[in-house]
Amino acid sequence: SPFFIPTLSKIHGEDKVTFVHNGIDQDIYKNLNIVRKKQIIAVAQFKVEKGLKYLIEAFSNLKKNDFFKEYVLLIIGDGNLRKELENQIQFLGMRNHIYLPGKKKQNELIDLYNQSEVFALSSLQEGFPKVLLEAISCGCKIVSTDCDSANIILKGIKLAQPGSSEDLTNELSNSITSKNKFNIDISKFTWDSLRKIYYDEYNKINL
Repeated sequence: SPFFIPTLSKIHGEDKVTFVHNGIDQDIYKNLNIVRKKQIIAVAQFKVEKGLKYLIEAFSNLKKNDFFKEYVLLIIGDGNLRKELENQIQFLGMRNHIYLPGKKKQNELIDLYNQSEVFALSSLQEGFPKVLLEAISCGCKIVSTDCDSANIILKGIKLAQPGSSEDLTNELSNSITSKNKFNIDISKFTWDSLRKIYYDEYNKINL
């Protein structure tokens, strides 16, 4: 995350710190141009920092509107909060609408991205959320909280307040009902651009 740069610069000196973003292979993560389901997908470890309880509550609120009655939410991943999230889903009466299918292999995840209309990131804290790059590259609409580096990737897109299920509900609704799809440029987040940063930095050292 670039938010560590000021602290690291104080320790090591500004000329010793370079931000290197995360990257993806867009030949692997790509839009397959298949018909998408009325499906929202999230990919995260089941831990407090990922804010999944707010996403579950937000989706439950969304389902109160008949317009969204056919939509389902898939949360891919696992972790020590699984039982807590399962109990929340049960309490909200969402067992037939919210699914926790566990971890998925890369090829399975790419298929799920391509089957889904919207990708949701509900994190309270993040470093550099690579899952955003994956979902964008696979053609998903994006809903995200304003956590750490998310706004570097999602410039110009309205982001939800972290920890606000109401904001997430609003942005999920806006994303689904909007006829316009934001064109998010992630060309600088490829492995080729990342390699160039490393190449240039190592050349400085060799000089």
